Amino acid sequence: MTRRTHLVVAATALGLAAGAARAAAKPAAKARPAGTATDIAERWLGTWTGKATWKGCTAEVHDDVALAIAPGAAGALTVDGDVLMDGLGAIDLAAGLDALSAPRADLSLTLTWTKRGAKLAVKTESGCAGKATLQRVGTGDAGCDALVALATLKSSCSQFTTEAGPWQPGELTDGWDGWKQLKGKARKARVATCKTEVATLRDELGQAQCNLGSGALTVFTTGLPDCDRYLQVIERYLQCPKVPQAARDAARQGIDAMKQGWADMSGVPDEARRAANDACRQAVDAVRQGASAMGCSL
Repeated sequence: MTRRTHLVVAATALGLAAGAARAAAKPAAKARPAGTATDIAERWLGTWTGKATWKGCTAEVHDDVALAIAPGAAGALTVDGDVLMDGLGAIDLAAGLDALSAPRADLSLTLTWTKRGAKLAVKTESGCAGKATLQRVGTGDAGCDALVALATLKSSCSQFTTEAGPWQPGELTDGWDGWKQLKGKARKARVATCKTEVATLRDELGQAQCNLGSGALTVFTTGLPDCDRYLQVIERYLQCPKVPQAARDAARQGIDAMKQGWADMSGVPDEARRAANDACRQAVDAVRQGASAMGCSL
């Protein structure tokens, strides 16, 4: 990558961050085998919350956890480790239906699914260890939660335009409070609608070959820690229902341009790499500030 391209990448990162700040001014389901990519998406995508306990830690850790599991670059699942412990940064996850794990030499992180929630276990090289039982924020109905998860997956898939299909994660989550208040026949009707829409959405995703992949995930990495973190943070920003659709579309185009610029970092001077990483770090801070002003939790 040339120095000129590096500057474009850095400028794009900061441009997207500035865009986030500016936006603050405003039939039944078919039987399927267990463990498919869409099964994994339905089970895991979303924000998981709970109380963590820690021991043996010198770094700043956080007891109140809101861990957003999102589709990352190139089919990965990803989380922001900084919501657990300062300095962990973006964490890519190898995914299975019953467990997620971080394939990092300096960190052991697992999320294990149970009927009572997801069991989180974290341990660092220095011996800092934490655990928690997390619950996914949702509607109270598994089928409707699955619909939101698949809509999130679809929104991250380049095979679809933003106008393709009626399901937008923000629009769906906007209706959650109303869904939770439904009772009797109205609730049964909403649940039935979710099941039907899940079946349709699964078919669309399958035909487009848009999924998370199975087993070990192919993970896109920039080779720059803060730029990987930026991609993770901006993915979560795009899931916030308060972000205008026009801002989402612009950010998606910018992300694509950044990935092209990052495609080959071989031969880039160390000085340029450091400058790009610094630009991404500033962009992360700017996105967080803009999202906070909009009322979006990252």
